[in-house]
Amino acid sequence: MTRRRGIRSSRLIGFDYDMDEPNLAGLRMSADEYMALPECRKLYELIDGVVIAWPSRSVKHQRAVLEIVFQLSSYLESNPIGKVVHQVDVRLSDTIVYCPDVIFLRNEKAARITDRVNDLPDLVIEVVSPLSRACDTITKRHDYAVAGVADYWIADPATESVKYLVNRNSVYQELSSRGHRSITTTAVPGFAFDHGLFFRTNFKG
Repeated sequence: MTRRRGIRSSRLIGFDYDMDEPNLAGLRMSADEYMALPECRKLYELIDGVVIAWPSRSVKHQRAVLEIVFQLSSYLESNPIGKVVHQVDVRLSDTIVYCPDVIFLRNEKAARITDRVNDLPDLVIEVVSPLSRACDTITKRHDYAVAGVADYWIADPATESVKYLVNRNSVYQELSSRGHRSITTTAVPGFAFDHGLFFRTNFKG
């Protein structure tokens, strides 16, 4: 999710924005309007034209995100084929803006990043939390597939599993990781995600 601060005026509805931290939850707006908002501390996404607020993530959730970022960043240091970014706004359509936990974009797309992302990521990764489970596994799975995101991974601490989904004609098909310590993806050529290390590092002990 993203952070937005200091909104002073809006033509969207009659709403008093002369406050330091406005509450945007429930407002209806387009993706263009949403992407034009300045930063603030609250966590929001735009789903079907409505702003949705999310609670702050737990320490365990953030540790998991950082481990994913670390593995990707370590690979990209010696194989500079793109950029990994975490928790940045990504526009999927005129009514949908998500803020994935982690995204990867190849160099040609990464070169066009400003404050937010208008290109489709090559890889999106979400770490499931109790409140986001349905959204991550159903709503976002559908929306990322229809938008054309090539690979979508869903890391689930509760089940200590990662679903590796590959886009086939706007529908995700799951790759089996059974019996494998790591898995590769064509979205990040040559990269192998060590999910065994991921769970041992973040969710054991």
